[in-house]
Amino acid sequence: MKKLKFRKEITSLRAFAIIPVVLYHLEVSIFQSGYLGVDVFFVISGYLISHKIIFDLETQNFSFINFYKNRIKRLAPALIFVILVINFTAYSLYSGQDLNSILSSSVFSLFYLSNFYFLNNTNYFDTDIGSQLYLHTWSLSIEEQFYIFMPVFLFFMIRKKIKFPLTVVSFLIAVSLFASIYVSVQYFNFKFYLLPFRIWEFLLGTLVAFFLIKNKYKGSHSDLISSSLLFLLLYQFVYPYNSLNHPGLTSIITCFSTALLIVFLERADNLNKLINLKPIYFIGLISYSLYLWHDPIIKINNKIDFIQHDIYLILVILVISSFSYYFIENFFRYKASNNILYFAIVSSIFVILSFAFFVNRLEEESSLITISSVKDQVTFSPNTTDTIGLTNMDVKKIRDYSEKSIFQEMFTQYYDQKSVSASETSYDLDVGQTGDYLLDVCFIQGYGFAPTAEECLIGYDNKKHNILFVGDSTAHNYFMGVKSYVDSKDNSNYSVNTLSVTGCVPFIDEYAEDIRFRGKEEKCEKSYKAINNILENYKFDTIFVSYRYKYFYEHKSEDFIPTLSYFGFEDKLIQLSKKTDLYLIGPSLLFIESPKDVNLQTLKNENKINVFSADNLDEDIFEIDLKLKTRMKNENITYIPMLDYLCEEQFCLNFLTRDGKLYPLSTDTIHLSVFTSMFIAENLFLEYINFKN
Repeated sequence: MKKLKFRKEITSLRAFAIIPVVLYHLEVSIFQSGYLGVDVFFVISGYLISHKIIFDLETQNFSFINFYKNRIKRLAPALIFVILVINFTAYSLYSGQDLNSILSSSVFSLFYLSNFYFLNNTNYFDTDIGSQLYLHTWSLSIEEQFYIFMPVFLFFMIRKKIKFPLTVVSFLIAVSLFASIYVSVQYFNFKFYLLPFRIWEFLLGTLVAFFLIKNKYKGSHSDLISSSLLFLLLYQFVYPYNSLNHPGLTSIITCFSTALLIVFLERADNLNKLINLKPIYFIGLISYSLYLWHDPIIKINNKIDFIQHDIYLILVILVISSFSYYFIENFFRYKASNNILYFAIVSSIFVILSFAFFVNRLEEESSLITISSVKDQVTFSPNTTDTIGLTNMDVKKIRDYSEKSIFQEMFTQYYDQKSVSASETSYDLDVGQTGDYLLDVCFIQGYGFAPTAEECLIGYDNKKHNILFVGDSTAHNYFMGVKSYVDSKDNSNYSVNTLSVTGCVPFIDEYAEDIRFRGKEEKCEKSYKAINNILENYKFDTIFVSYRYKYFYEHKSEDFIPTLSYFGFEDKLIQLSKKTDLYLIGPSLLFIESPKDVNLQTLKNENKINVFSADNLDEDIFEIDLKLKTRMKNENITYIPMLDYLCEEQFCLNFLTRDGKLYPLSTDTIHLSVFTSMFIAENLFLEYINFKN
């Protein structure tokens, strides 16, 4: 009986796909397009599966049942093993919404539907995806969905003896590729996560399979051509592509290079000797387990900071992946009987589903919270000076007064107590941040948008006192509190506006080549070019600037202050301060884990909530705050030291109080709750605004 030829070099080629992916997730800067390794996998998978199906169909040896059974044996055991280990590990490290998200996504991953889960929840290139331990399984889901479709397609093509199969496949490639290129970046998640926009990559492999079965390539100049193609492919992983064009334009060269490599490598004897060296071949051999394990291990290590050097972390990943390959993959694929295989799969699925269900129920029950929305409960007194005690004091000296502020009163009230029962809090699980005003109009979250003065500056009037909040989502967060207060007083003398872009450095309309914001460059540059133009042509009496300054640390290795200058951020501040009252809002509290999740876990275990946060704080904010204070004190810029108000010694406020109730300060690791935004507006920001009026 004729047998299908095993191509060792294709297994080795997998190593060149998985290594860039791992290094990309480790944030090794040179592999800034390492995510393209997944596209290489898609082409390889399309070729291997199609080649096998076509061969079996033409030799009258194809069975749908055997095909899907072999897919289950090949893929399911290792995935299930990873989910079992990661879920139980996550239970000890995460809580609240993060834990619920991990367990929910694990269930979707289990049934190869995680691409649909992340379609509605997560942008792959977002910076804040540290708790998405199964984000990488989106590709496995797409691949499995392709495996469902492809046998039927090829069966129809061959058994019905469709003429010109290469033409048919080429047409489908063109349609899918066209869609992935021309679908608007506004629908980025759709084209990233859904098979119709990805299937052209698999079909390139199918095209190669048809070609090699119908045409015997003779191998002329194979080594030279293959070496050139391999070099071109490797270059793609380090080339700084705009990820907003992915898939589509970004992945064209990668995918076509891979497809051609599969053709020419078969006869490239000298190059095959090189890429089939044992270390490379071994990485390719374990690539599936390596892909499954590497991302959750990296993210868990980032959380606990146990292994601090990437080399050691890579070794740990390789050891675990090797174990998974030899004792899970190979055992269930080659050694275990069908009965053992099916029993293991069914029982594991039952454990995973039961665990996710009961943990989610426990998390819900632990909240002990049935309070209606904070928005509906909070009202403010008309005279802010009654609560904070400020009159006509020099605003630049306001920090000196903070010892007598309402914030200090909270420290005094709760310092000795430090924790309260659930009954003393007003804690709403549904309380969100103040981030929905003019979404993707003048608060830019998506892609392909740029703010315009006509749409954003609602209520703007040269005769009014025009207030503007500029920055990222934190600026918008503060803006909502001030706007809500001013609107509630129906004060026609004020106009409160925002020009803010999530995840983007304020004022920067052109990034240096070595500064990358994980796919956001185009959005940031486009938006802030528009914002800077508005600032040039409109009069603002008071401008507040806020930004998640931690990004400066994450994207530049030098000292913080030189980085400010490097971006041009500081120069723009000084320029604006010459023609308006400019206030730079210092860093607010930045938490390692959402206080809401921490508090709910505490409630579950101890029936109390900590009034202060200490261990859960990102300590970098205090260094950033100190450097900003030092830098800005000699400039014509008023610095608002938020940490001075919110922190006392090593303790920072976790809640703010009003009318005998405590309200949560934050909704996640960085953004203020609705109550906090309005509270700070009333008790702090209005004093800066009113000083000049």
